[in-house]
Amino acid sequence: MNAKDIVVSDYKLKYLFYGAGGTGKTKAIRTAPTPIYTFAFDDGLLTNRGWDIEFDTFTDDVAKGKIVKSAMVKAENKLKELEDNCPYATVVLDNLSSLEEFAVNYTAQLNKHTMIEWQDWGGATNIVRDWLFRLLKLPCIKIIIAHEAMVKDEVQGDFRIMPAICGKKLPPKLVNLFDEAYRFTADRSTAGESEYIIRTSAAKRFQAKTRLDELEGSVTWTNKELFKDLLTPAEESANTKEAKDGKK
Repeated sequence: MNAKDIVVSDYKLKYLFYGAGGTGKTKAIRTAPTPIYTFAFDDGLLTNRGWDIEFDTFTDDVAKGKIVKSAMVKAENKLKELEDNCPYATVVLDNLSSLEEFAVNYTAQLNKHTMIEWQDWGGATNIVRDWLFRLLKLPCIKIIIAHEAMVKDEVQGDFRIMPAICGKKLPPKLVNLFDEAYRFTADRSTAGESEYIIRTSAAKRFQAKTRLDELEGSVTWTNKELFKDLLTPAEESANTKEAKDGKK
């Protein structure tokens, strides 16, 4: 083999998108190779209405103040289905923070706690870790979306902006599980148009990384550009092609 023959589209890359709400993380999945499936643990996918993205929304079924069927049980059935047969080119988890909340509720339910207790968080951490490892093994491109948090790095001793996830050891190590990890921020141009800034290389205060030469350390798009070639620098997705052809 020779490195000059490597084609990005031959790899089932693992992506991590993290950042504050409203920074374009969910919008960015539009450029992923199709067909796309999303585990939607919140209502963020509303921003992608009109796009060809399959999804299921997972929430707790509650009756008389009690959970009668956990979102985790329903999502687990879908994950097992994809482990047996995954017909999608891209699978998305949106988002990790909401998954964590449902995992805590589920653990409290299993422990028969009427209120969430500290040991429920330990169980939720194990569930989230297990979900991540299994999802990242699917034979397709994987995109995990997460919020961000200010976290103390137990190794360096300083505070850094990291993907929000439960546990003390997992946050600083989370980026290492992925091929690509991007931090999303947003701003407005001088003309008042929304701008999405994607950081693809690390800085002192936050984590990020890329191995794709097509992406600069900081990339800015407007709403009109729809994150052109973010996920498919070597080969356009069907969604991107349709958008360019004026079909969207």
